[in-house]
Amino acid sequence: MATGDTKAVLAAGAAGDGAALTGDGSHLFVEQHGDTDTRLELWSLETAEIEAELVIAGLPALVAVDPTGSRVAVADYDRAVRIWDFTSGDLVAQIDLPMQPSEIHLATGGEAVGIVHGRAGVTLWNVARPRQPLLETFVDGNWQIVFSPSGARVLAGRSAAGFRLYSTADGRLAGPPISVGGPAGPGGMLAFSTDEKMIFAGSPQGVSRFWRTTDIPQFGNGEAAVANHAFWSPAADQVTLALPAAGGIVIGDPEGHVHVFPAGAGAAEIESRSDELSYFGHTAKVVQLAADKMGSLVASAAADNSIRVWNTSDGQPYAWVARLEGDAVADMAFSPDGSVLAVLRGSVLSLLNVGDGATVADFDLGTLHRSQAFAADGTLYIGSEHGVLRQVKKASDGVWTVRQLWRGPNAIRRLAASPRGNFLVLVDDAGLGSLFNLAEGNIGEQTLELPRPVEEIAFGSSNSRAMFRTARWVHRVSLSANGLHWNDSVFAPMPLQGAGIVFGTGDTARRAYLPAERNGVVELVELAFPGSSQPGLFGNREELLDEWRARLAYSGVLSFID
Repeated sequence: MATGDTKAVLAAGAAGDGAALTGDGSHLFVEQHGDTDTRLELWSLETAEIEAELVIAGLPALVAVDPTGSRVAVADYDRAVRIWDFTSGDLVAQIDLPMQPSEIHLATGGEAVGIVHGRAGVTLWNVARPRQPLLETFVDGNWQIVFSPSGARVLAGRSAAGFRLYSTADGRLAGPPISVGGPAGPGGMLAFSTDEKMIFAGSPQGVSRFWRTTDIPQFGNGEAAVANHAFWSPAADQVTLALPAAGGIVIGDPEGHVHVFPAGAGAAEIESRSDELSYFGHTAKVVQLAADKMGSLVASAAADNSIRVWNTSDGQPYAWVARLEGDAVADMAFSPDGSVLAVLRGSVLSLLNVGDGATVADFDLGTLHRSQAFAADGTLYIGSEHGVLRQVKKASDGVWTVRQLWRGPNAIRRLAASPRGNFLVLVDDAGLGSLFNLAEGNIGEQTLELPRPVEEIAFGSSNSRAMFRTARWVHRVSLSANGLHWNDSVFAPMPLQGAGIVFGTGDTARRAYLPAERNGVVELVELAFPGSSQPGLFGNREELLDEWRARLAYSGVLSFID
């Protein structure tokens, strides 16, 4: 680099299949694709000779080498990543993934693997413990994962919600969210400084930010870095659910358990459950939870597509286990009376009897569906990738049938029914929120365009008010005959995986809460909308004044307490 003179020529052949410098700049990593196999070569820039070579069968989907060139990771099309020792050619570990990876990254030394699963999420794995991820989170977004130069730290997250710093050794959270800045989108830059004291984050819109890294907390008093069985950690890699009316917290753990806690359970109570191994609800990790309307039942789905239902009063499961074939479970919903559980997985909808787990009905819808909502005990609505809104209805003879109600221009991403079951709120792939009047069978004229993808639509007891949650904001929206009307917004905490908005009861019925990690435990954090702690009328002040002046036939001064 000092003189520009040629130092060496590497006889790597037609290395156009793939060639790149290792992270430390000492070697060239080359992929040579043949008719029946792929040869991976590691060339020394000092000696201009091959130092290591590995031949694998077929054409791999993805290949990554660690910055020192000591280990190489190969992803095939069987949703598995295999890590090899480059020098000896020995297979070190095989990691079986919940879904096909789109990117794989090895930390320095090859002791940890970071994996991006398209827009679905990210996972972090310790190569020495390949059966259980250190971190696993799945929410739609532009996901990235970046290791620090030493491999001790890793940044993982999505542009819409920010990135979090974790310890590579055990997946512990090591810092607050780091924002890229600017509108969320793909193509953002993330990088550590050489000394790992700074992080650079840049957006495609030209916004650049520099962040100081935080120290990774150290364990004391002989505490082990990784417990034998820990069902929840501040890294929030276990699915968590708050029960309706803020009646409790439900946590699904990697060993297949489902635990029910009272709201506000402290660290000691949570830690005391870590050794509870008396009953396995599932034989695989719990990946989804859903509660019924009253909060007395919780459905759990595991990574092996097994389904269970739990009674929240005593924390015990029903006797049955349903095992569903095909795609992974995408969504679950209870009917209002809690007698039927609807399970969406890809293009298939299954209706299960909650009492015994028997399949009430099965529909192959022919196209991907992601969201569903019961408007009544025998009436379910589902939205498709092709923008089709369908109704699944139970007839008087007990037979369930499907019919198409409406079709929009974009894929339906989120769907929710109002408490009285007379309105549906839809959000499409373009971020457009609409109100569907079920009685009239049409869409309201007033729509709502949101700047970020909607992750949840929540209703409290009010039939005229809904909340739209994006990655970092919650918007309050009013419903009327002509559509949706935005009212106000509040900055929201980063929710736990799978967590959704719940509402209080009695005097706190107007207050909304979101489960989040605080001080190492789960807390219900209030969404502090202006005036949310006081009773009042919902709507635009001037419009309300005009309306009530007319109703009261009052010509004097009329005012309301905001």
